[in-house]
Amino acid sequence: MVSTTRTFNASRRLTTLPNEITALTMQHLPPPDLASLCRTSHSLRNIAMPMLYRAISLTTGSQFELFLRSIQCFSDDAILYAAHQFSLKKVREPDAEPSSAFYNAGTFNALLCRLTLLKVLKLVTVVIDFTELFQHGQFEQLTRLECMVTPRSAAPLTSFLKRHKTLTFLSLDAPRGLELSGPIILPNLTHFYGSSALLPAFDFRDVSLTMLGIMMKFDSFNEPEPFDLNGISNAINLQVFDAILPDEGEMLSRIATHLPHVERLAFSQSSRFAPRISLADALDIETNLLKFDALRILNLGGMGGDHSDDRDTVVRWGAACTSLHWITLNRQKWYRQKKGWVTSIR
Repeated sequence: MVSTTRTFNASRRLTTLPNEITALTMQHLPPPDLASLCRTSHSLRNIAMPMLYRAISLTTGSQFELFLRSIQCFSDDAILYAAHQFSLKKVREPDAEPSSAFYNAGTFNALLCRLTLLKVLKLVTVVIDFTELFQHGQFEQLTRLECMVTPRSAAPLTSFLKRHKTLTFLSLDAPRGLELSGPIILPNLTHFYGSSALLPAFDFRDVSLTMLGIMMKFDSFNEPEPFDLNGISNAINLQVFDAILPDEGEMLSRIATHLPHVERLAFSQSSRFAPRISLADALDIETNLLKFDALRILNLGGMGGDHSDDRDTVVRWGAACTSLHWITLNRQKWYRQKKGWVTSIR
């Protein structure tokens, strides 16, 4: 009884504060505490409930079904308007049997279309088909989209992207060879991550793109898909280029030709057992580094081990590109200082 009385008195004192003060206080509470406040009084529920649904993140099938049931109970769309971030990842436990509601893509797509004030949308799963969402969804404030593309959703996704010029961050993962139909122009786009086959669909001429991350997909014969850099050369504001690819030397040559103004290059080889960079490759990289005029950070792959020969390579690269200040080679970091290049083991 004492505990109940104290809780009631605390709740009553909280409701006497102006709603603005109460709302500012609640912004620092974790979701479980917000859920508890929703059960104390109608006034606190009206303040806490929109905060509880402001950022929605679902990672398991049980979370998915619970969310679907709870959100369908709301007759007022005010709660849905409060949602600014929505994240759906995997949503299936290992060896779990999903219910019929779990695969009710129509119901779920219709629900997502009602979250019209979303700013961030992450759909990192292939369990649910989002074709209907891409066909009918309209989010006027959407700035960030991360999703997995399937052959069925490719065409609707193209239309979806063309409708959302507000996007500044875009991450698309697609099977090898899957393409989008362009041209897609996103004038506010600053960050793009995606499969290399998707790039030709985008027109970067009037885009403020500063960060580009590319992953090359391979077929059963370990052959990479084609990668065209011609369209990217129009991205005059591009500063950072990250890529997962089979051969750094060949790609560096192409980037030096099309993107000599980049400030950071980071390459990761697709194989976990990538070989150390050979002397011949090091000399080719030195030649290509002469073409860069603003490169400050260079991160290359290769295996760790004996670094006795790396210092000479780093010094030669630093002389070829005087703007370089940081080089990662064979998993070892090198920094340019007044007295020369120094290293720090990871």
